[in-house]
Amino acid sequence: MGRADLDALEPLIPGIKVFEDPAAKYRCRAVVSEADWRAALDRMASEIDYDNFKNAVAREQGHERAHLYGEVWGVLHRLQDDRGVAS
Repeated sequence: MGRADLDALEPLIPGIKVFEDPAAKYRCRAVVSEADWRAALDRMASEIDYDNFKNAVAREQGHERAHLYGEVWGVLHRLQDDRGVAS
């Protein structure tokens, strides 16, 4: 997640404080209250209107990001055993 992703949360969380720490494992971070985070998650979940996540990412954020998400999916998919349960 980059700074632009966190900055994009500002309309949902007006009090969000985004900052960068070059020494941190995740360089871009944000500080929000628990109540604001819960409200933002609730709103984001209620606004989901796509039937295919990767296609929606490609349409909204570009094919390069959709490809990266596909790679993450592939890595996580390998964790499943034959029954579809993580081992």
